[in-house]
Amino acid sequence: MNIESLLQAISTDLAQVDGVNTSKLGLEEAPNESDYPLVRIVPVRLSQETNSSGSRELEVHIYYGDTINNQTTLQQVYITNCQLERHIDERMRNGQWLAMNKQTEMQYEAQPEQKLFRSTYSLHI
Repeated sequence: MNIESLLQAISTDLAQVDGVNTSKLGLEEAPNESDYPLVRIVPVRLSQETNSSGSRELEVHIYYGDTINNQTTLQQVYITNCQLERHIDERMRNGQWLAMNKQTEMQYEAQPEQKLFRSTYSLHI
């Protein structure tokens, strides 16, 4: 599977996570209010070296979360984000991707009202 097909397949798969409104490639500067809770997949690094099985390592950041608005409090957003983290991690590690979670940052804020988590995954392609 080529990289672009892989990324699109991950986006499609993560769109099936309960509670996710949108899942896309790339992190836009100002998503629409109706996009939340969202998932965004951003490719970060592709190794040049191949391992013994001939595969390369692809590192992706997966941004996900909700936004604070008139209907959601900060506490509700963090609860939602923790639930999303658990479901996304389960799909990425145990599903068809067999990805390794390198770390999850729980305080990524692109915009003041956004409360996004960012998980870094490593996949072999």
